[in-house]
Amino acid sequence: SKMIKIYFDQISFVKKYFPDYPGLQKNDRADFIVWDYIPPTPFTQNNFFGHYIYGMLESSIQSVVQNGSFLMKDKRLILVDENDAYKNIFSAGKKLFKNFKQQETKD
Repeated sequence: SKMIKIYFDQISFVKKYFPDYPGLQKNDRADFIVWDYIPPTPFTQNNFFGHYIYGMLESSIQSVVQNGSFLMKDKRLILVDENDAYKNIFSAGKKLFKNFKQQETKD
């Protein structure tokens, strides 16, 4: 469907600018996120990606589990220093901006 294509196009976009972006392979442990999301309509197999893209991604994250441990629980960071996280986010943003600029000159 169109929603699924949009989602995977976003993953391709991220991998283009962040080649070290991790992927989930067979037999990998899956990390997960719990969103604070109340759907306005029932979930079905046919509308999941609509809920995901237009609802869940706009909602607050409640909890994050990575490798069996909570990184965020009840909207509070557990194992991460927020100041360090913001520094890493800023650094990643600078890297993304630099990659955009380099791509502009190639196109």
